[in-house]
Amino acid sequence: MAKMSQAQYRILLKTLFWAKWIHENGETLDQEEAVALDKLLHLFMKAAWKEGLDFVDSTSTDGNLALADDLQAEAFEFLANFQDDAFWEELCDRLAERDMENAIDPEELILMDEEQRQNLQDTYRQKYEGEFELYGLTFLKVLNPHWN
Repeated sequence: MAKMSQAQYRILLKTLFWAKWIHENGETLDQEEAVALDKLLHLFMKAAWKEGLDFVDSTSTDGNLALADDLQAEAFEFLANFQDDAFWEELCDRLAERDMENAIDPEELILMDEEQRQNLQDTYRQKYEGEFELYGLTFLKVLNPHWN
């Protein structure tokens, strides 16, 4: 294997950490893939440890390795931003799709090509993006809740 720079190790370890976190927090892999991912992360943490890189720490006397606190903090900051962005994008997409389907005749929607449909949906999406950017969820309300 080619020798990696410190920067490459950092990127690789963060990427593997993200993949493992995503797997453990919702996106399921089969057990074999999960074990393989865990082994791969530990393989590269061990290699970084042997290289004397300071972003892998020994966690206890049993010799287990973990990402150093600063690298873990970087990785978690990225994941938090990713989750936040994904939430708002998904919310805007779903509301725009709903509004478009309520406003436009279904026959018209069927006749549209993908680009036309996407352009139309984008017009609906933009109003939600602007609203949520300014106010977040402050003014979002369920008008006719079915839980009452």
